[in-house]
Amino acid sequence: MELYNAIEELNKVSVNLELLKKKWTEIEQLLPVSGNWIQEDKSQYEIKCFEFKDILETIPKIRDINIRNLLPEYDWVSQGSRDVSDCIMEFYSETFAQDSEISKYEHALKRERRRLIRNQVQRCVRDIDKILDLLNVNLEGRDSSDALKPEEINPLKERIRQLDGLMGDSVSRPLRWSDLNRHMHFGLVHDLYDIIRLDWSSIKPSIASFFYGDDPLPIITQDIGDLVDSADKTGIIGTSLNWASITDVQFERLCADLLKASPNWENVEWLTPTHASDRGKDLEAFWVYQDAARGTIRERTLVQCKHRPNKSVSPKDIETLQNLSVTHGKADLYLVITSGKFSDQVTQIVDGWNESNSRLKVELWEHWKLEQLLASHPYIIKLYGLR
Repeated sequence: MELYNAIEELNKVSVNLELLKKKWTEIEQLLPVSGNWIQEDKSQYEIKCFEFKDILETIPKIRDINIRNLLPEYDWVSQGSRDVSDCIMEFYSETFAQDSEISKYEHALKRERRRLIRNQVQRCVRDIDKILDLLNVNLEGRDSSDALKPEEINPLKERIRQLDGLMGDSVSRPLRWSDLNRHMHFGLVHDLYDIIRLDWSSIKPSIASFFYGDDPLPIITQDIGDLVDSADKTGIIGTSLNWASITDVQFERLCADLLKASPNWENVEWLTPTHASDRGKDLEAFWVYQDAARGTIRERTLVQCKHRPNKSVSPKDIETLQNLSVTHGKADLYLVITSGKFSDQVTQIVDGWNESNSRLKVELWEHWKLEQLLASHPYIIKLYGLR
């Protein structure tokens, strides 16, 4: 079955499930739990039970899960409500067992919808990343007021339309979604840079959280003890993330996504196209924390991203520290993030700088630090195909 047809079928099941829930609510209201037996109520009860069964027949099973018909007999409820004493909890549990059946099925339906759409959303997001990466390179040197050609902007518009359709009516649109569409409509070079720098960098992590939510990661191990017993005893630990699989642009975008998803970071902004001269600053953000004496502290942070998965970052790769304040104004923290490692010389320079009591502090994040932080955000790892 094609994706469109599968989504349509799920939508129909969702509608029928809502009808079933509504009918069950009507039935609940007629249950004689007070012990009063009323002929008119019984007649209405039986009619609604027939209607419930008709709707139930239209709802297919989900793998091994289906909704059993556990509607109680009207006379049994009326009699039971008068006879219960010590077994009152058991009586009510049986009377309202249908509620649990519906809830279990509803949970399974939402889970299957996420699974179906999530895979397609992942592909769509990757396509959008590739389109933006290519445009970012191809448009370098173009005047910012130039109009994008149809063959440049139309592939992006088409993928965004697909993404919009996948989200459907059940997902609220992320912040900046309207800004994204406005920038695509005008379609100038500077609009594209705003899409890369502001719109997509904000929308992408929001989409990830919508479609991953609280779903657990798939685990193949049934017994942790067996896993430990059979594990490699060599003591060698392989690289957990494949940093070489992403581009410079994707690495900058990943760093922005990670900061936005992490606590204590606010107003994360991607500032320049990757291949433009950033003069030591790719991102800007505020590190926010509480101080017992001074209250809430907000530190302006300049972030430089260096995608060097196969080599170390040397002093010539980062901006001269003395120039930062002159170039970018007052700042509290300079954060340099790399997918590789920093040379010993860089580490020594930074240690000496921080010990000099300079107002601007410098912090270095190597690949292991990124992997440690990303462990709390597995959906970002999946979005960028790092594992």
